Amino acid sequence: MRVRLAVIGAAAAAFAAPAHAHAADHVWLSVHTVRPADGWKLSAVVTSSDFDPRGGEETLGVRLEKRLSARAVELHALNSHHRQATIEFDGQQGRWRTAGAAGRSVAVDMAITATGAPQPVAPGESLPFACRGSFVRRLVTAHGTFVVRTGTAAFGTIRHVHLTGTVTYSSGGPVECGAAADTCESETSLSASSPRAAFVAYPSRRRLVVTFRGADGWEHVMRVSGLIVPSAQPPTIRIRAPSNTPAAVALTFVARETNELVSGPCRIVVTRGDLTGRMLVRFTGWGTRTFAAPTAAYRRP
Repeated sequence: MRVRLAVIGAAAAAFAAPAHAHAADHVWLSVHTVRPADGWKLSAVVTSSDFDPRGGEETLGVRLEKRLSARAVELHALNSHHRQATIEFDGQQGRWRTAGAAGRSVAVDMAITATGAPQPVAPGESLPFACRGSFVRRLVTAHGTFVVRTGTAAFGTIRHVHLTGTVTYSSGGPVECGAAADTCESETSLSASSPRAAFVAYPSRRRLVVTFRGADGWEHVMRVSGLIVPSAQPPTIRIRAPSNTPAAVALTFVARETNELVSGPCRIVVTRGDLTGRMLVRFTGWGTRTFAAPTAAYRRP
């Protein structure tokens, strides 16, 4: 499958690079396609370790995504967390080089060059790890090697040598990362998990997301909307999917006990109960996966 790519990135420190420029911190780089072949979009993202307020690890992710219909979106993601730095940028130029940090599935060695002037990022714009501070963004090109090995006949190995996009970085001053202390849950949900899968449904919005974790490191996600949910609240919630989606869903939740949890300004009502039935999801390239779990939790703000 041939794919045309573009690059978007983000990094910290918004100054024009002098002769002896310093590497920027809080670097965020992403690669994406707009309209690749067969309706699939390929994207990649890497955030430097200083974005991570807890583990201090760099995060690199690759995603293949396609809207199958008005009611279904299929996504395959490969994520790597490591302490080895693969991205650097000094405000004018830089390099993205994985050197084995992401395993055999992703191999990148690209020179990054700025092609536009830095533009301020609007306050409040969503950044990785909910980081807050003064950031700017500029156009870049990337040239070198970009390889994603999916290990499937459907996608094969995806390669590219020239990418374009943007890089965003801090213009100086303090940067704070992590959700604000008073951030509370705002949506009602029903969730469950098994050793290698998890799902969360939003009964009132008739939507669900199911994720399967493969032994090869890939995660396979299906988002389905337009669910059939006769009652969106306990004691009994039945969830079915329309017949014209790639997910066959037949799940029933029966409540057993309810507790109220309070943490600071946040209050959540949690109802735990039994979950029966199963979900069969047909994925492109990775086959059919089955989800089932004995229990689930209904959470209401």
